[in-house]
Amino acid sequence: PTAPNSGDSTEQDQRDFVKALRDLCMDTPVQLVIRLCTDDDKTVDFYNKLDEELELPLDILDDICGEAKEIYDNGNRWLAYTPLMHKIREAGSMFKLLDLLDERALAGTEIQRLVTLLSGSADPLPSDPKLFCEAVARMAETSKPVFDARLKRNGPFVDVQQLRGAMGVGGGCCAVM
Repeated sequence: PTAPNSGDSTEQDQRDFVKALRDLCMDTPVQLVIRLCTDDDKTVDFYNKLDEELELPLDILDDICGEAKEIYDNGNRWLAYTPLMHKIREAGSMFKLLDLLDERALAGTEIQRLVTLLSGSADPLPSDPKLFCEAVARMAETSKPVFDARLKRNGPFVDVQQLRGAMGVGGGCCAVM
């Protein structure tokens, strides 16, 4: 938030902005997405703190490479963050797992829900973690490569070795890269 005439952001501007967001979310059933278009650390920090502190239906997004890095750094190393996924998040989604990706590592059941959605499979994937990882490994081998924004190259939609670690399934083969 900035003052209308100066372009500077004062503490009062920030308080007014937060109050306006709270009022909007209290009065209206909305899901807000704020897409940052800046590299200014002070601005990015303000919005990231806003996203962390407030219990609002709000998602703060950086550019695709920044989001891919955040998702990886927050423990979701198994996921290839794609341009399509970024566009869906920019448009706003009520699928809460997409918002959580850059906030914390997803739990096993959350990973299973997201991978099932991303796979587009008509058949349900196994709920047993080991069988789930095996099924995903087979899918990753046969699916079309996707663009991974963090690696800046095409590859499978999941890193099966990292998926096995996130699901608590050790050993075995099937590291699809």
